[in-house]
Amino acid sequence: MNIGKENEYVEFKESLTELEAGVKSISAMLNRGNDATVYFGVKNNGDIKGLLVGDGTHNKIKDKIKIKIKPSILPEIKFISTDRNKDYIEVKASGNDIPYSFDGRYYIRNGASDEQIDRDLLIKIVKSQIDDRMKETKSPEQNLSFNYLKTCMKNQNIHITSDASLYDSYSFKNKNGKYNITAFLLSDQNTYALRAIRFDGTDKSNMLDKREFNNQSIIKSIDELINYIELYNTKKVDLSHAVRKEIDLFDSDCLREAVVNSVVHNDWNFGFAPTVFIYEDRLEISSYGSLPYKLSKESFFAGKSMPMNRGLFTICLVLKIVEQSGHGVPIIVDKYGKEAYDFSSDSIVVTLKFPFKFRGVVKNSESQPSPKKPQRNPKETPKKPQRKTSKKTNRNGYY
Repeated sequence: MNIGKENEYVEFKESLTELEAGVKSISAMLNRGNDATVYFGVKNNGDIKGLLVGDGTHNKIKDKIKIKIKPSILPEIKFISTDRNKDYIEVKASGNDIPYSFDGRYYIRNGASDEQIDRDLLIKIVKSQIDDRMKETKSPEQNLSFNYLKTCMKNQNIHITSDASLYDSYSFKNKNGKYNITAFLLSDQNTYALRAIRFDGTDKSNMLDKREFNNQSIIKSIDELINYIELYNTKKVDLSHAVRKEIDLFDSDCLREAVVNSVVHNDWNFGFAPTVFIYEDRLEISSYGSLPYKLSKESFFAGKSMPMNRGLFTICLVLKIVEQSGHGVPIIVDKYGKEAYDFSSDSIVVTLKFPFKFRGVVKNSESQPSPKKPQRNPKETPKKPQRKTSKKTNRNGYY
């Protein structure tokens, strides 16, 4: 009989000689996602091996957990028998008093392994215990209006009965009744600037153009930024096959997912907005912050989403700017691979590599990037210089 695979919330141990390691796994799983399950008497591949259960087994497990894990948790211990008379033990635990220590040290679940937490991650875990930090961050401006947002909601047939219901429904105010950073971003007075910066070549040594989208709701800035970058989405015709094929410079769906995610998951407590960098060989969409500590890279690439700003995410969800399915990351990974993502302690960068070099030609549009200074056509006939009038002389040859 097989009961599945190990993951971020499930661990298998073959016998009670591994009790201490199993308890460590419980603490690591609680720190990752508040829930933990460890099976004793089960092989690593999920096959039930079975073990001998004695009268003191229950207390032995319970006492080990009580001694090793702090703050204390109350586990559920269940003895299970298969139809082939093989006994195994299921130990479940849950808790919200993160972080949990094991024997004075802290661990976190990463895939099916337990990794010791460093100081920076431990600080992040402690800070994250404040429910939705963006909600409590006070807006730099308290005189706000939401005309553009209300228009967008009306267009989606979302009816707001009053301003108070808008603020309550989407967490626009902190516990002190002040507008928070979510409200500021969505307001008509938002000053955070989404930027698109274009460079000549493959590095930042020569900047060609810079555009900023601000002094308006972040919702409007998102659309304007995406529309602007789409001006660069030129095509290359591939005639190497029997059928003519047009190749886009970049995938538009991936661009939109990357830009929207960069805004929704940006850590606005840094005080900076996401930026798109355009090179001749790639696009880079850079946002501030890092993966939430509860979200491993494995879960991230599988499409699991933990928005940094729940209020902003909810608004984008009802406006159909984002989808709760978490399909954005898998779409980008499918097209550009996992290597498209670069994670650091304070930023996430998504790189969309071009299939051919971008040479600066953009689509026709009233809002296209600023053209270079016009130069005279070399075939243009130059103007003839005016003929100088010669001075007359008198009969003696003097002027």
